[in-house]
Amino acid sequence: MSRERSTPEQRALYHATLKEALRTGHAVLKEGGEALDATVAAVTVLESMLMSLFALIRTHAI
Repeated sequence: MSRERSTPEQRALYHATLKEALRTGHAVLKEGGEALDATVAAVTVLESMLMSLFALIRTHAI
């Protein structure tokens, strides 16, 4: 996704997804979890939000 070809809405969703993934992984580590568990938690967030991002990109033909 290029900045030039994306809408502000798409960029906001992209950044919100990354922030949520980071927060989720950090929470696992803060609770004493293993790095692998934190990674899995973060990737799970990314995967769940990916469909929304792709749908948004597709509707704007990016």
